[in-house]
Parts: sequence; structure tokens; C-alpha cells
Amino acid sequence: EVALDSTARHTEFNVTAASQFSSLHAAADHAAEGFTEETRVVQKVSIETVRLDDIYTSLQQEYGFTRPFLKLDTQGHDLEVVKGGAASIARFVGLQSELAPSQLYAGAPDYHTALLYYRELGFRLSGLIPNNAGHFPDLHEVDCLMYNPAFR
Repeated sequence: EVALDSTARHTEFNVTAASQFSSLHAAADHAAEGFTEETRVVQKVSIETVRLDDIYTSLQQEYGFTRPFLKLDTQGHDLEVVKGGAASIARFVGLQSELAPSQLYAGAPDYHTALLYYRELGFRLSGLIPNNAGHFPDLHEVDCLMYNPAFR
């Protein structure tokens, strides 16, 4: 049981009634209003976290990739994963991250903060795709596709 993070540490992972809400973060108070049953924590799992920078080389050796793409779906923790890969992130051809116009998880950054950080790392925006059909008119999350212009 391991997760990517900005720091290596021991922590707990929240397993929720609806698995798509399971996260290192608890649900934000206002998020639970619309997703009360789904965000109910049914189990806490003790885990270790590691930094992407600390495992990148071993993963590259094991899988032999040369143009990796980072697909994130960590329920409010995407930015912390990228921060833990600050030294290796320039080797990625692109990334996909969930951005949250509505904060669903306590302590998760708002979408402006995450998008700005990714842009500061040199990534360029390619697309924003809503991923919460059925909750109109609220927009809870969007998939943010970005590319590294160094690989163009």
C-alpha cells in the first residue's frame, strides 16, 4: 500500500462508500451535502507515500518508457503528486490532472492554483473536459490535459 505524494511519510487513506471518492483527503464539508452517502468513510488504510522523483528512475528501468505521460486521478491530491516529481516532471510529454472548480476535498488546492503551478513547470493547456455529467448546473471537476512543448 503506497501512494505518490510531495513527501515520503506514513499516513491513512480514506476508503469511501463509493470508491471514486476514496482519497488521502477527507471530503470538504460542503461537498458532503450533495454526496453524503458516497463520501462516507468506511475504512482507513495505513499507507506509506513516496515521491515521484524517488521512484522515477526505477520505474523507467523496469518499464523502459521514453516518452511518459502522467495521468492523475487522486481525488484532490494531484498537485502534491506533481510537487513530488518536480525534478523529473520535465521528462513527461504531458499530463492529465483533475481540477476542481468546486472543492470536493478538504485541503485540496483550487483549480487556479493547480493550473498555475503546472504552467510554471512549462506545461501548456491542451484541453479542459468536464467529467461530472449528471450534476448540471454544478461543475465539480474537469480533466485538464496539458502538454510539454519540449516534446513538440
